[in-house]
Amino acid sequence: MFLTNGTLLKGGKYRIIRHIGSGGFGCTYEAEHTMLCHRVAIKEFFVKDYCNREASTGRVTIATDNKKELIKKLHSKFIDEAKAILSMNHPGIVRVTDIFEENGTAYYVMEYIDGSSLSEVIIKEGVFTEAEATRIIRAAAEALAHVHSTNRLHLDIKPGNIMLGNNGKVTLIDFGVSKQYDEVNGENTSTLLGKTPGFAPPEQMGNNIKTFTPATDIYALGATLYKMLTGITPPDSSSRACDDELIPLPDTFSLHVQNAVDAALQLSRSKRPQSIADFLALLSTEAVTAEVQNTDENTVIEHSADDSTELYDTSLPDLIPIVDKNGKRGYTDRNGKEVIPCKYDWAGCFAEGLAAVKMNDKRGFIDKNGKEIIPCKYEEAYSFSEGFAKVKMNGKYGFIDKNGNEVVPCKYDWFCDFSEGLALVKMNDKLGFIDKNGKEVIPCEYDDACGFSEGLARVQMNGKWGFLKKNRKWGFIDKNGNEVIPCKYDGAWDFSEGLASVQMNGKWGFLKKNRKWGFIDKNGNEVIPCKYDGAWNFSEGLAKVKMNDKRGFIDKNGKEIIPCKYDFAYAFSEGFAEVEMNGKWGFVDKNGKEVIPCKYDWAGRFAEGLAAVEMNGKYGFIDKNGNEVVPCKYDWFCDFSEGLALVKMNDKLGFIDKNGKEVIPCEYDDACGFSEGLARVQMNGKWGFLKKNRKWGFIDKNGNEVIPCKYDGAW
Repeated sequence: MFLTNGTLLKGGKYRIIRHIGSGGFGCTYEAEHTMLCHRVAIKEFFVKDYCNREASTGRVTIATDNKKELIKKLHSKFIDEAKAILSMNHPGIVRVTDIFEENGTAYYVMEYIDGSSLSEVIIKEGVFTEAEATRIIRAAAEALAHVHSTNRLHLDIKPGNIMLGNNGKVTLIDFGVSKQYDEVNGENTSTLLGKTPGFAPPEQMGNNIKTFTPATDIYALGATLYKMLTGITPPDSSSRACDDELIPLPDTFSLHVQNAVDAALQLSRSKRPQSIADFLALLSTEAVTAEVQNTDENTVIEHSADDSTELYDTSLPDLIPIVDKNGKRGYTDRNGKEVIPCKYDWAGCFAEGLAAVKMNDKRGFIDKNGKEIIPCKYEEAYSFSEGFAKVKMNGKYGFIDKNGNEVVPCKYDWFCDFSEGLALVKMNDKLGFIDKNGKEVIPCEYDDACGFSEGLARVQMNGKWGFLKKNRKWGFIDKNGNEVIPCKYDGAWDFSEGLASVQMNGKWGFLKKNRKWGFIDKNGNEVIPCKYDGAWNFSEGLAKVKMNDKRGFIDKNGKEIIPCKYDFAYAFSEGFAEVEMNGKWGFVDKNGKEVIPCKYDWAGRFAEGLAAVEMNGKYGFIDKNGNEVVPCKYDWFCDFSEGLALVKMNDKLGFIDKNGKEVIPCEYDDACGFSEGLARVQMNGKWGFLKKNRKWGFIDKNGNEVIPCKYDGAW
């Protein structure tokens, strides 16, 4: 049904790496732009119920003659929708870079988003915090507002169609069922109407969307926020109309968030917010600012305290479970004993020995004994990191230490966490860096910036990016703001293992001349000659390079450790790299030995000593000797976490250990990975760590109910 790995498209311009997923109207692939040496995503028009594929050629044919007119109409719409996305040009909307026809069907090429859908994040990590959920929904809403400004409805907003990049960026994807409307005559495009149960409002379920109304997408946006906060998919809107009641958000969430979700999920279209601006206004009663913005660094959310200081009693157990009783939050230990009473309006996870709590609409911090170390007086408070916590007072941000001292005054419009001893801050729409004493070591004069990496930071001035950029040239600055490498490059990226990629003469590389690539060090020396067609960052001491359309690996002296003979390859992880040859995947070690033959349809990176592999559409796991420790029999999987992996079989989820033993049967409708020994699961549409009679408890890795189900909520 899918294009085989290694398939070339558009005269060899694109090369298929793997199939990512499929919907009713198309297949999506990860691919490589062979000339620019970077990853892209390609969507192929393929209506699964009406199309076939010739195995030998990949050509798409129509299964039945009586559907030819329908397929022709949908094919035309597919092209039109790609052109529409191409014209939108918004940072929160997936960027389309190419459109073409081939194999009897159509394709469009998009930016590849290095991250996960909200649906995948919920499965792997559980529900979002209120602050992070509202940040993401705001970003998605702003992108959706741009869509609506073109008189178009998305019509398939859901967690699976909102991507969260590893850098925190939010991107709206999949416009396959979107509709364009004109201002006079209503809809002027048509297609099979998407209906995702739980996210589609009643008018969409009843095919009754004849005129442009943002309220339809707003319902789905509210349902998505509900899912992010609770882990529960709202009941189908048709069922709700027949008295299948929606369980309201608990009072543990801010009143303005409850009101926004309640308004968006009104069954009557006229009772919902009528524009994105109206919806955002309901969310803006209490501003919630993103913890990471405009940064290339990964967001790390601390779930518990692994660190401790002399100020705190480290003999106390980690208070992992945050529980809810009658709308108030507190903490229990692993035995279910309530060690901090449920008296707070909101409570966060412990980090570095302290947890943020909320009382009477103000936030402060408590220790593991429940003692209020920092009074509840701030409008916002975030987890401690590197000994400091971000706080907001009178609409401005600063930093406090663990004694509550305001080491950086609340005077900045925006900020990021400290990284390598400096924090990125914003004042009067310009960015700079401060140290932990609050000293502005690099003035707020840049239009945009990223955190420091290996002692250097990228900055943007006059709308152009660089590690200082002047006259459209790039260089590098150190933590004192000194230009340590002259601004002579057309582009630049972060340093990795002591080397950085730079651009010269309009072409990318780790120096690139005459369309060839090489490497420079932190002194600007060209340490590896520019002779490669492509080059990637160093990982575990080796860098992937490309020559004559084949991939291999070199060390930091430029020595070719693994010859350029593979069709594709990924960076090393745990001493192994995935490689592809003739459409099959295997693994090589750092000596270039092919320790696991190229025989799999797909292979993932090693994590905790095991790697996921695919064969004949089923997934399993192999060890570093190539032994298939978990047979390829599962429909879906997540990587191992705390010794267990989440797997799916016959549309149910469970957990297996590293021996392949199904320690928790595949009987749950949905589930999240284990965190500190516990996992949330869903059965019959209800979530918990086990949940019965709308009460919550916890199960361990054997599936035992270790804490009785007596709480109104649990995290």
